[in-house]
Amino acid sequence: MTQDPQISSHPLLMDGLPVVVWPHGHVAAPTSPCQEWQLLIGVLVEIRRHGLLLGIGVVDNATALGDIAWIAADGINGRTMIEKAGGYELSIAPPHFRPRPAGHGD
Repeated sequence: MTQDPQISSHPLLMDGLPVVVWPHGHVAAPTSPCQEWQLLIGVLVEIRRHGLLLGIGVVDNATALGDIAWIAADGINGRTMIEKAGGYELSIAPPHFRPRPAGHGD
């Protein structure tokens, strides 16, 4: 049985990105951050800031130098720009973060 993460806001983060809180006993181990964000365009990634997992998203675009990336809009969340200088890190999302096909795993 797979449990889905719960989305909640975190009082220490003021940028409006969601924080993923896994049910007791399910912890997502951090993956290695990718330094070349320009190589992640179209890839589902974990978004971290100062080591804290904020959520997941698809990299919509990135600068040629890979220091700024845009996370694609998802549901009611608009397209979001993040910068390495702001403490953000991106890493390829592990398989348990991949979306399930509709009608599966209910």
